[in-house]
Formats: sequence, C-alpha cells, structure tokens
Amino acid sequence: MRKERSVVFRSILVALCQETRRPSSPAVQQAIWLARREQARLVGLYVVDEAELVPPPLSEGVNLDRWREEVESELKVAGQRLLDDFAARCARADVPAETRLKVGSVAQVVCRQARTADLLVMERSGDYAHRMRLLECAPLEGVVRRAGRPVLVATAGPGRVERILVAYDGGERASTALALAVRIAVEWEVPLTLLTVVERGVDGDVLAEGREYCRPYGIPVEPLLREGTPADEILRASRERGAGLVVMGAYCHNRVQELILGGTVGQVLQRADCPVLICR
Repeated sequence: MRKERSVVFRSILVALCQETRRPSSPAVQQAIWLARREQARLVGLYVVDEAELVPPPLSEGVNLDRWREEVESELKVAGQRLLDDFAARCARADVPAETRLKVGSVAQVVCRQARTADLLVMERSGDYAHRMRLLECAPLEGVVRRAGRPVLVATAGPGRVERILVAYDGGERASTALALAVRIAVEWEVPLTLLTVVERGVDGDVLAEGREYCRPYGIPVEPLLREGTPADEILRASRERGAGLVVMGAYCHNRVQELILGGTVGQVLQRADCPVLICR
C-alpha cells in the first residue's frame, strides 16, 4: 500500500533580485516545478538594491534627494514589472503566489524575508563567479552565508530528480544537509548517493556514520568514498551518478579562506550542472 505523501516545503521564497531579472529564469522555473510537486505557495521577492541608489561621482550641483527618488522610482517600476510577470507565470501553472517589493541591502532583505519560508530559491549567474574573483561579495554569496533557511541555487531549468547526492563530512552543517536530503529522498521516493571525500588517507568512519543515520528510513543508499579535492569529487560524482540534486552544508571556513581558496561550496555553485541545495 502506497504511503500517504507528506510535504517537505510548504512555503518557497523566490528571490528575483539582482541575480534574477528574467521571469523565465531557471530560479523561477525551478520554483514553479517545486511548488507543483510540493503543493506549496510561492512568494516572489524583488529587492531594489540600495547600492544602486548611491549618487554617481562628480554629482556636484545635483539635487541628491530628488536624484535618489527618481532612480528608486524607476527601479521599483522595473521590479514590479518583473513581479507581475512572475505572478502571471504562477497563475498559468496554477500555483498560488504572492509578490513583495522591498528596498535595501539585497542579502539582508532576502534573509529577513526568508525567515517565514521553508526554502529560498535563487539563481546562479556569471556575476557570482566574477565577484568571487574580485574578492567582493555577490548577493548570492551573502545570502548563502547568512540565510537561516535552506537555499536552493538553480543552475538550469528543472529536470526530473531521479537521484540525490549528499556530501557528508560529519560536521554539524553536513549533518543538517544529510537529514534534509534523507527527508526529500523518502518523500520523493528517489535513491540517495552518500558521498564522503577525504583529502589525505582513507577513513570510512564518517561514511559509516552517515549510512547508519540513513538505515532506519529504508531508502536505497549508495555509499561512496572518494579521495581528493572535495569540490572536484562532488562535481565528478554528481555527473557520474546522474544526480538531479546536490545537497551539502554551508560554508565552514572564514571569509578570507573561502575567497582566496575558492571554497568547496563556492566552487560547486559555480560549476554544478544541476541544482544545489545548501543547508546551514
């Protein structure tokens, strides 16, 4: 007898700010696909970035208050247009949705609005990789570092998820990622690849720990132990196994290490072929 299906995500926030300016973006497509599968409600959010309201250099003689007012008004009109398109797409897909227009620091506003959602969806873009190289903080990076909810980074339009790959290193955030990956695998009835990457030597204790956690749930679990650079092995394994979703813990290094060394999460986000779900 088929078990009664439960819901993993009831409320999904879709950030349509800076990184996502097109209503046909992968983030919007992914969110609508998820909402239909989960019978969830979507919230479309557009943030007018306060950084765009800073007067340009050599603005002597310009009424700065009026300049800001006019620029803010123009950006709000553009943002509302995008939100209207988002709402129309949701209506055509028969997905309940609401929209919100805010002004402020993108990462801060998105994280604050995400407090009342189960999942936050954002889109990867070339801007993320570019700012990482310049040691600047892209909105996506800021959100991943601060969000109190799981962040799904859409890399392409939605595809069928026939396998989930979860990266597990035994840490607290990896444990949170494993718990969510198992819950999704159970509800979506898909197998799980449990990947542990070691950089020196081979130690299966952490992998065995992860397998033991999965055992009571009765889902097909493929344990995989790799030696090498974590980001490279996560990406390689996800492609080899045909994973439709990669789940992993959030940043564990300090900001300087992440920016200079590239960081495991940052590298995976830049190079992944499928959506990546980041958990804190």
